[in-house]
Amino acid sequence: MTKSAPPRQGWRLFAAFALVVFASMLVLQEALARMLARWLAGVWVTTLDTLLRIFSGPISG
Repeated sequence: MTKSAPPRQGWRLFAAFALVVFASMLVLQEALARMLARWLAGVWVTTLDTLLRIFSGPISG
């Protein structure tokens, strides 16, 4: 007679790994969104500043 293999417990490790990956994605998503918002705000301000300098030059003198 052969012994039957014990049930595998690897699913717990896989579930823990999946949970860590999911939590990391949520944290990184917030950080990336914050970084992108800062960059876009900087681009927006720089663009407006440049346009105002271009168009206010001929107007003021």
